[in-house]
Amino acid sequence: MGSAVSSVGDAVVSAATWATAPASTDSSASPRRTDSSLDHADVLDVLDILSQRIPTELALAVVEAAELWPAYAQAWTGDVTVSAGPQGRRTARTCVVSPPLPLIEGAPEQLVRRVSVWTDSRDQGYSSFPQHHGTREASSSWFELVLLRPVPPPASPSTTSPTASPPLRERSPPHDPAPDDRDLVVLLSGLSLAPVLAVRIHSNLHSTPSFVPFTTVLSRWPPAAPGHECDPPTPASCGADEVESVLAAARAGDRFAVRACAQYPMWVNRVRGAAVKVEVAAL
Repeated sequence: MGSAVSSVGDAVVSAATWATAPASTDSSASPRRTDSSLDHADVLDVLDILSQRIPTELALAVVEAAELWPAYAQAWTGDVTVSAGPQGRRTARTCVVSPPLPLIEGAPEQLVRRVSVWTDSRDQGYSSFPQHHGTREASSSWFELVLLRPVPPPASPSTTSPTASPPLRERSPPHDPAPDDRDLVVLLSGLSLAPVLAVRIHSNLHSTPSFVPFTTVLSRWPPAAPGHECDPPTPASCGADEVESVLAAARAGDRFAVRACAQYPMWVNRVRGAAVKVEVAAL
């Protein structure tokens, strides 16, 4: 019992410290304790100091090159099990949703520079494919990054108040959900958020009974150009074009969500922690 409590406690500490740490290219390591991420005021202070010594255009270039980007992060810990069951139907559950992207005067149209996702999870611990055990190959237990956008309120709002609990849930449409679940509406504290784009980011280790922390970094730095490839390379399961599409589509007020998924008979995605951090251009 003591070891189980310790493990959950480690997940809580890991999620909290990761959400305030700069992005790391070490995707297999647990989050490490570091200084807090910059907020928008911090970056403006740096820019003001630089502008007193060098031209503003050069100061902006220095801020970009140094990746001094304000970060908006959210972490979650708990115990969620997504199971495809005996029928193997695709099942998904939203674990964590980022704060809304800010409206920054003078910021570029393509606001998001980098999105980092941390998960602490495992699959069901067995499978019929021993050649893939211990790898991320042929896994049907995975995570997606979903871009969410607020849904305008209906013309005739309901007279009933939104329920206060649970704070985060997903509502299926009246018809049978499509196989990819992308028409689900996320309700966050009474706010309706509709998926705009979703990309697969990483899978659980195949047939591994223990929880494993993992980080995926999706970056569009340097700025996109024809034939541009992500730098540094992202470990995301999706391709560079998909990364570019989901990051470029984000706008003020949008949020990013981490969604746990499982498909095919008896596949499971058990999650005890998740965090998402979005870094944006300051100007």
